Formats: sequence, C-alpha cells, structure tokens
Amino acid sequence: SCFRRLPSDQGRTLLELLSASVLKAVAHVRLLFQSLENDDKAKSTGLVWNACDFFADLPRDNKQAVLQRMQKIADLVKDALDELEEAQANEGVVSDLDLGVEIDAEAAEWSEEEKRLVAPCSGLVKGCRSLLKKLGESIKSEPASLNAQENEDLDNVSGSLQCLSERYTSFMTHSLSRFRVDCLVSGVYAPIDVSATTQSARQLADTMEEIISTFRSGLLYSKADKKWTNFLTTAIKHNLSKIAPSLES
Repeated sequence: SCFRRLPSDQGRTLLELLSASVLKAVAHVRLLFQSLENDDKAKSTGLVWNACDFFADLPRDNKQAVLQRMQKIADLVKDALDELEEAQANEGVVSDLDLGVEIDAEAAEWSEEEKRLVAPCSGLVKGCRSLLKKLGESIKSEPASLNAQENEDLDNVSGSLQCLSERYTSFMTHSLSRFRVDCLVSGVYAPIDVSATTQSARQLADTMEEIISTFRSGLLYSKADKKWTNFLTTAIKHNLSKIAPSLES
C-alpha cells in the first residue's frame, strides 16, 4: 500500500501514526462489507466516514506527530495533578461519593509523616508537567523540515516519553496502561503504603531523568536547553531525597 512506501527518514512516529490511521480505516471498511447483509450498514458507514475524516487532522511531519503524542501525555499528567491537588485539599481523604460508601474521615486523614511524603511526590508530578512543557517548547522551536538524524533523535525522545507508561497500548485511542504518574497519585490517599508509593516515585523520577538524558544526547539539544534541563534534574534529585527518609522511618 502507498503509506508503506513513505520514506523512513521522515520519522518513525509520523509513520506509526499514519499506519495506525490507515489500518483503522481499512478495518472499518471490512466491517462495512460484513454489514451489507444486516441492518448495521448505516452505523458501519458512519465509522468509515469518521475514520477517513481523521486524516484531515493528521500531522504533516514528524515534529507535529511527536508534539501530538506529547500533548496527550501532558493532558494525562494534568488530570493526575488535579487529582493530587484535590487529595491535598481533602487531607488525603477519599470522597465517600467516589467509593459509594460512608468512610471514617478522621481515621482516613494523613498522618504528619504521610504529609511529609506527599509534598515531594507532588513536586515530582509538577516536575513531570514542567518537563513536558519545556520539552514541547524546545521541539516547537525546531524547523518543520528536519534531516534524517534529527528525526531519529526526535523519535528517540518520543520513545522515552512512552516509558512514562509501563505498557503503551494504543496511540490511536490515547490509552496508556499503568501510567506512572497515575500509579504515584493513586497511592497517596490515606492510609499510604509508604514502600509502594516510594517505589512509584522512584520509577517516575528514573523515567524523567531518562527522558532528559535522551534529549541531551541528540542534535535537538542546544545551549538554550541547558538551564531548564539542569534545573529539572536538580529538582528531581531534591524531591527524591525528601522521599527516601520516609521509607527509612
């Protein structure tokens, strides 16, 4: 097919997105043919039209494809941070509306030790948000037309971002399995499993440092990026240093 003949030096992320879009459209066309003998023709036709309409919004180059993927991840981080800030406002108490049962709010509140653990966890999540923001700004400043090596470096950054999830399931549906930020945030409700939450924090921190390292090793990294990458690296280590004593105690 035509999309398989697209030059690979234009970027893996772009080709993966185009491939997924074509395969989705083909799958819906197959369903349409299968529905010709029943009453689902209208529904199947609509699915084909929706899949084909999606092509109008496809990125035109690898930079746009990577930024599109980054935005989906950034939206998930924002949702997780909103949840964490709500938990902080409620002193770690899960709403009884969320659970569907009455809870003992006083017994479920954070202890002083747990509060000291939550603060650096929040710092890590905010750091992840800042990382995606600054990285996106740096990539946006690049020209639309990149050479083969620059596209490869861009794909490497995109690949490192996928490590924010233990298993990246489907970019087309924007679903991330076991998203590391969610794993951390979901563990901060009282009573906190300190060991599990500390492990989640370390996994997130390691992933963020790997993203920064991958970006620094490529041609897209410039002197203008040195300040913010150094700042975020220091912030990650600082928050981890605050979390470690909680595990020891």
